[in-house]
Amino acid sequence: MNRFVKTCTATAAAGIMLSACNLASGGSDGETDAAAEDPVYAEMSTWDACEILDNLQPIADEMHIEGWGGINAEGGAPGPSALGNTFDPGALGCNGMLNILSGGDYVNFGGGGELNVKIVPTENADQAATAYEERASAAQSDGSAGEGLTELPLEGGWDQGVLYGWTGSANAHYLEVIGLSGQWVLHIQLDYDHNFGEEDGEPAYSFTSDELEEWFAGTYAAEVEQTVNAKIAEVQ
Repeated sequence: MNRFVKTCTATAAAGIMLSACNLASGGSDGETDAAAEDPVYAEMSTWDACEILDNLQPIADEMHIEGWGGINAEGGAPGPSALGNTFDPGALGCNGMLNILSGGDYVNFGGGGELNVKIVPTENADQAATAYEERASAAQSDGSAGEGLTELPLEGGWDQGVLYGWTGSANAHYLEVIGLSGQWVLHIQLDYDHNFGEEDGEPAYSFTSDELEEWFAGTYAAEVEQTVNAKIAEVQ
């Protein structure tokens, strides 16, 4: 074998070894997989949101949810969705269809709805800020297409936070909560059937739409922010 061939062979072998080293270390620029680098993202990615959020029991208590799974359900519990799920791959969540207790002239009304409480982990604060802006903008756009759009700031230690509430078709009510804290985002989506009698001061549910929005923005969101950040502190 002549010297040129020997040199090329040696160079190629060295290149293969260098490429292998770069792959092992994350690339020639020294970057590695973000999830492996960042312990917070890696930890949050494994969470069961229903465990973290106490199976949404505070919301069940506030709304008098009688059952999870549909309008006629009794008992049960919400179900978790892992990071990478089909409906919102960037979030892990705790979700369910609702059977809401009704009373008064509407005791047999059987109010239904759907609730999704999602935690969106990201690799850094910049990504979280982008996720927040995208989700808040989409919620505002959806609300603007309905009627009576309301906007409330979130209380607690959020970097940014907003609640949008509005009325949609068949007088169903919708609300979305979006909160930014460090490198994660909270996103709550709730809709429920028309609260008959609310306009006359005798709502079918144990709450009015305004009261429920104020509770989510002023109490529940702040509790979630504290709960999640306390859990994050365990791995920092």
